[in-house]
Amino acid sequence: MNNDKLKIFPPTPEAHKTIQNKITQDGMKSHTYELNDEKQTKVVVRGLSKDFDTTEIISHLQYQGFAPTLCHPIRNRQSNTNFNIFLVTLPKIPKSKEIYQVEFIGRMRVTIESLRKKQSPWQCYNFQEFFHHSRLCTRNPRCMKCAGPHRYREYPKSKDTPPKCLRCNDPHTANFTGCPKNPINRRTFPEAPENAWTDPSIIAKIKMPPTPAEEPNPSHVT
Repeated sequence: MNNDKLKIFPPTPEAHKTIQNKITQDGMKSHTYELNDEKQTKVVVRGLSKDFDTTEIISHLQYQGFAPTLCHPIRNRQSNTNFNIFLVTLPKIPKSKEIYQVEFIGRMRVTIESLRKKQSPWQCYNFQEFFHHSRLCTRNPRCMKCAGPHRYREYPKSKDTPPKCLRCNDPHTANFTGCPKNPINRRTFPEAPENAWTDPSIIAKIKMPPTPAEEPNPSHVT
């Protein structure tokens, strides 16, 4: 127990699933992480118009023997418009590896590539915290734009209203990679090697002015 949060570390994948099912049945607020056998294959589809119907993409892939679970266009965060690129999620099974061989969706020639790994940590767009996915989060939602207690798609204000970050209260959305609370911006430095040039006490001695030579005492001169 830490900060009114209970952390559970299941010893086996079966225990993890049992606990997760119980949490879901009882409607408890929680988030968890993907098991290895639950991880998904994510690919991007290029070559379609930005307004291409995502249900058609799913249907054409299903016709070719695949089992896509999700498809949506990738958005440009700056202009808030869609790219002509689509993200498709599939189960991580041997058949899904063949999707890179697909050349057509309907009559449109396409190119399918692996989704590039993010340079920043995963962020939950339900609760806006890092290192877990929104699909595995049942906590009360927080808005990505105004930090309010609702989902972003339910944003009640004008689009011209200045954003407010849930994490730092600055005027930007919670998914802004330049946010000081984003773990990618928490700079860490390796420990300096232990030698004379990094030991403050030794450096202080090195920087001390030289001691002037002691003048001989005339009374001792013969």
